[in-house]
Amino acid sequence: RRVHGEFGAIDRAQMDPQVHQFLFEQFSKTLNPTTQQQATQVLEQTKQNAGFIQLLVQFVVVDGEFYARQAAALYFKNLVKGHWAPTADGLFRLSEEDKNAVRTDIVNLMCSDMHEMLRRQISTAIQLIATHDFPSAWPTLLPELVSKMDSYSQQSNLPMIVHVLEVTQNLLRGFRYRAMTAQLVTELEFILEQIQNPLLLLFQMTHNLIEQLQSGTPPLPNPTEVFTIATSLTKIFHSLCFHDIPPFYVPHLDTIINMFHNYLCLPDTLLPSESELEQTALDSLRVKIVDLMELFFAKYEEDVGRFLETIVGDVWNMLTCVPTTQRYDALTIASLVFLTTMCRTVHATIFANPDTMKGILERVVLPNMRIRGPDITRFIEDPQDYIRHDVEGADCFSRRYAAAGFIRALMTKFSLPVSTICFENSQLLLQEYIANPQSGWPAKDLAVVVMTTIGAQQSSAAFGATTINPLVDVFAFFTQHVAPELQAEGAHDLLRADALKFTTAFRNQLPPAAVLELMPTLIRLLSSPNLVVHSYAAHSIERVLFSVHKQAVKIGKADIKPLVHSLCVSLLQVLQNPESQFNEYVMRGMTTLCAVAEDELCPHVAEILQHLVNKLVVVCTNMSNPMFNHYLFDCIGAVIRYTAVNVMALTTCCNVLLPPIESILTNEIAEFTPYVFQLLALLVESHPQALPEGLVHLLPRLVLPVLWEQRANVPGLARLLVAYISKAGTQLNGDLMLKILAIFQRLLLSRMDDHFGFQLLQAIVQNCALEQYDAHVVGVIQPIFARLDQSKTAKLVNAFIPWLALLVMQHGPQYLLGKLGPIVFQNMMNRVWLPDIQKESASPADRKLCTVAMVDMLCKIPNLINDNPELWANIFCAVVKLFEMPEEDAQDDDEWLEIEDTPGFSPTFNQLYYARKLPSDPLSNVQDPKGYFVSSLSVFSRSCPGKIAQHFETLGAGLLQQYAVHFGNVTGSPPETFLV
Repeated sequence: RRVHGEFGAIDRAQMDPQVHQFLFEQFSKTLNPTTQQQATQVLEQTKQNAGFIQLLVQFVVVDGEFYARQAAALYFKNLVKGHWAPTADGLFRLSEEDKNAVRTDIVNLMCSDMHEMLRRQISTAIQLIATHDFPSAWPTLLPELVSKMDSYSQQSNLPMIVHVLEVTQNLLRGFRYRAMTAQLVTELEFILEQIQNPLLLLFQMTHNLIEQLQSGTPPLPNPTEVFTIATSLTKIFHSLCFHDIPPFYVPHLDTIINMFHNYLCLPDTLLPSESELEQTALDSLRVKIVDLMELFFAKYEEDVGRFLETIVGDVWNMLTCVPTTQRYDALTIASLVFLTTMCRTVHATIFANPDTMKGILERVVLPNMRIRGPDITRFIEDPQDYIRHDVEGADCFSRRYAAAGFIRALMTKFSLPVSTICFENSQLLLQEYIANPQSGWPAKDLAVVVMTTIGAQQSSAAFGATTINPLVDVFAFFTQHVAPELQAEGAHDLLRADALKFTTAFRNQLPPAAVLELMPTLIRLLSSPNLVVHSYAAHSIERVLFSVHKQAVKIGKADIKPLVHSLCVSLLQVLQNPESQFNEYVMRGMTTLCAVAEDELCPHVAEILQHLVNKLVVVCTNMSNPMFNHYLFDCIGAVIRYTAVNVMALTTCCNVLLPPIESILTNEIAEFTPYVFQLLALLVESHPQALPEGLVHLLPRLVLPVLWEQRANVPGLARLLVAYISKAGTQLNGDLMLKILAIFQRLLLSRMDDHFGFQLLQAIVQNCALEQYDAHVVGVIQPIFARLDQSKTAKLVNAFIPWLALLVMQHGPQYLLGKLGPIVFQNMMNRVWLPDIQKESASPADRKLCTVAMVDMLCKIPNLINDNPELWANIFCAVVKLFEMPEEDAQDDDEWLEIEDTPGFSPTFNQLYYARKLPSDPLSNVQDPKGYFVSSLSVFSRSCPGKIAQHFETLGAGLLQQYAVHFGNVTGSPPETFLV
């Protein structure tokens, strides 16, 4: 069989039979589990041969067994995905000859007569290639795609047109989110030149087909294909208009938007569906039209404002008519988001009419916030998925979430009427529940959700509601309707879950006495057999404890301490439940409890750690929940950190934790070794005196190269090695020192990890005797200079300069000058140190260290001001400019860090919050660097009268007087005695 297009000359007869047989055998074997690995290895070796990808394409095209061709098509797509563009990990890259051959023919291949499953893989490959090459390296792509659209008039070609438009819309979608630069403008002009007129013609042709469907005039096209094409055209138009409406389309807006208006009003009978779960192509078209109209009315008021009333009417009619079935979820959500956007623009006045507002809230918003059958089913049958949707934000595309967002948007404009209408409806719903609690509980569920929505004007993930709606009495609602659900024995579990969410959201607004009174109730709910209820109870407890830990509520840690033991027992007991044995909310609650309890844990440290270690043994063989695993290790870190003040408790930590830690290292459990190194580092850092033998004997293992090959290990390993050096630096023998320096050389070669190498160097300088490393300093500096010449990065410089500064502070500036020599020292200062130290990327601690080191260079290198006055002046100017730079705001690191929990990837490093290394200051004895500067200059000026004052004068009038006043404040001496 022949295939049309550029590949039309290819058939089995033209392909080497041996090559065809080889490919057939290998791809057939990949489908057999017993031969899959061997065939994959063969293909992995073969794919690097020049021309292989072209042979692969030929094999997909020619006639033959479909299953082998399908496997080849999938392999082709993955080959493009992994090897088309250069990669940082050293994987091979396809040759330009092969890439040119593929680019030349692949569009024709997609449009040839082939099975839809093969066409899908080819079209995906086109999109992957275009991500890297379009338009600069593949300017012919869009013209080729447009040329294929010419066959639209033939209904038999509709499936091919569907794929062409899908590729085109995915191609152009990436241009939406790029910054408007001159390059983007040029590329958009090129794109518009190719497609703007054909797109308009396609719109009209599609509209004619839809009218044909409405009239029933034969021959009728496939309605799914027609509406899919209309959807792709709408997406393309959206991308073209994302930054601005192209001038070509402005005269045609009436025609285009009237088409959209007609599509929004089409009856569902045009494309009937028996499914209540999956949307039809017509539903998808409406969703994309509403998305596009949201953009138009938000950004292009002058061009499309005249259509607002019509489109809003269409959206309103859809919202009042669409059923509550899952099929219409996307359309309902898009429509509510559209109205939300309108409410945040100048068009908000369309909602100002009291009758309009009441109608839209009661007929549209509140009904879409009601709990539905699928939600109840999920609550009962799949509680973990219910939690994921309800608490973790996976429901951000749900009807309830979209409706709540619309209420919050209305509140910003019409707070009083919205609050009044919602409150009145909430009271009616509560009355419905009171009249019949057995069947009316969904009404109370809605009432609680509505009150939660209107009660908070502002909120944050860390502290819940931060600004309260003054029109809502949150505490009264809590007392009358929320607390009873928490305290009642026979309350509906879903209402309990709602009550717990309300409590968590408004925990900081409840009186402290009410929160403390509530804690025993929350502890009791931990024993609920319902997974959602005890998970929400744990979450609520954790959030209350977090607020106490961060002093966000008027509850002291002393108020919580009487509850510590019962909380520990109850939380750990939940983990015995088979459904909750890996419950991350419970473990997170346990972690925060340990942080709040602090040394109150000391009497219970052995019991708590034994429970945690038992769980650690379990997760070593069952890593089903990475979040739980993370909080488990963080909980252990919290126990170590807050009990280390007690020597006996610290000894217990070592005795209980070292056996499972050694087991993890011995068994090479790669997912956990990054955590283990952090815990070991914390244990070492926590010991005020000599380390126990159990920790000491681990040190030789840490310098084994195999451990440093796993990138995820490097941050924790580096910190652990630094901790060992800080505790026993003077005891490092020569062999161990060489191994540590070899690790530094290894890390220096990595742009990702080079800064960890400098952490090791700083630890050596701070904690080892000079004779231990003096002979190696030059040998360390030379490869650093080589790396700066080859691939200088800001991160590398920001790590290198502080290490040099530490050398200066430990051994004096003359030591560094002697190691480098005058010429290298001058070049390093002018080319590396001085330009980069003034950049804002340097941390405050490093800036302080480097500044004080430069002060010593100015004042403690004999005759530098005379022998090299230009360098002295450059250093002086840099120091003054650093003092005149505005201070940076301290970064808040109180939030939990994001955790990478994507399955199927290599282990990653995730920082344990409570095991993190606390910031340290290598110059803690210098509290006022500016005072150190003026005091040192004052003494130094005696050796060079008049010279320093001249340098101040060159930097600006009044600067000398300013520093003289600071000198007087620091020393108590008269300002006029500052300089000689």
